[in-house]
Amino acid sequence: MAAHQHILLLLALFLVCMGQVLANDRREEWIAALSKLPGLENRFDLGDDVVEEDDDGGDVMGEVPSEFFSYGSSYNLQEPYSVYGQSVEGEAAAVHPDNGTAELRMPNVHPTKPNEYFCHSERMPADQGVYIVGFSPVTTEGTAHHILIYGCKAPGSYAEKSWNCGEMDMAEDELQEDTAPPCETESKILYAWAMDAPPLQLPKAVGFEVGADTGINYLVLQVHYAKVDKFKDGSTDNSGVALTWTTEPQPLRAGVYFMGSDGEIPGKSKDIHLEAACTYEGPQVMHPFAYRVHTHKLGEVVSGYRVRDGTWTEIGKRSPQLPQMFTPIDKDISILPGDDLAMRCTYASDREETTFIGMTGDDEMCNFYIMYYTTEDSLPDDDVCYGNGKYKWSLSFSKTPDKEASSLVSDAQANSM
Repeated sequence: MAAHQHILLLLALFLVCMGQVLANDRREEWIAALSKLPGLENRFDLGDDVVEEDDDGGDVMGEVPSEFFSYGSSYNLQEPYSVYGQSVEGEAAAVHPDNGTAELRMPNVHPTKPNEYFCHSERMPADQGVYIVGFSPVTTEGTAHHILIYGCKAPGSYAEKSWNCGEMDMAEDELQEDTAPPCETESKILYAWAMDAPPLQLPKAVGFEVGADTGINYLVLQVHYAKVDKFKDGSTDNSGVALTWTTEPQPLRAGVYFMGSDGEIPGKSKDIHLEAACTYEGPQVMHPFAYRVHTHKLGEVVSGYRVRDGTWTEIGKRSPQLPQMFTPIDKDISILPGDDLAMRCTYASDREETTFIGMTGDDEMCNFYIMYYTTEDSLPDDDVCYGNGKYKWSLSFSKTPDKEASSLVSDAQANSM
């Protein structure tokens, strides 16, 4: 799809530019938070964008000496939707420039039923690691309920375009041959977006490494379409995420530790808690630098903690009714082997019926994401902690920040290091 042939490209460029504006609005907040973390000191030099002229006389973005990774001119997606602009056949790696941006987007899917989940995969280079250092959602208001990017050793399907990956929401007799999970093996969450959250740029020196021998051979884009009214006229969607990436090795490897819980919220109830806790077994030391919360309509507060020697340290806490962005952590928190990680979702319901954790927009979810970096060459194998819906913190801990965990007002003792 050549840039001079389609007006849609102008819209895509506009969205990317708007994403940069939103990201720059958060620059001061990110600098203040991230410059305090070990390994990131003195990495944040503010500067003005450098605009250069390309061979055709147009403007391109030059190096940007800021807390964001400095990258060159945009590298735009071409058919058939390869992340690096061309297909990768077999084990051969695509040819790509040293750095740039590329779009991982749905190949014009047509949702027909509410709460459909579609997945689309892209093969990563086999001969060289690539580092993702920024994420900018590309979608229109009211289209995608939420978007996830998984890193997979093998995708759930090798469908050429896309596949239905909402099998958890379907009865057994409704399952179709083209229905499969996002990943067949070794699934890792790299990014999550919902509720009009702004773009995310990682701090300099931090990146998600994919491809080569990382075990992330594919990126899988998952989009949840809660409503399909806008598609009744036969229109299609290509929502997705614009990725900022580089082949320059980043000394600090990024990862996401996911926490969640199953369970139910009774009708006409308030102050209902779903909780989870797990012991981190490492061996890598994790340094959280951002967190994200996720529920649906009934969630009031989601909070996450590190517990060490009986002391609860707040990692993050936020209302899930706000834009569900990755929020920077403004203090130095290390997670060592043997530390416990705990999370809680607090709900209130004015519904008559019980609401269950599930896949649809009318169900609920209880998720807490910890985005971290490590100085090690590998990431933890065990990066998921999930409660069964009946678990309570009181089963594992004698003292808990019970009131503070369900309030948006932090408690000084609970936040002590």
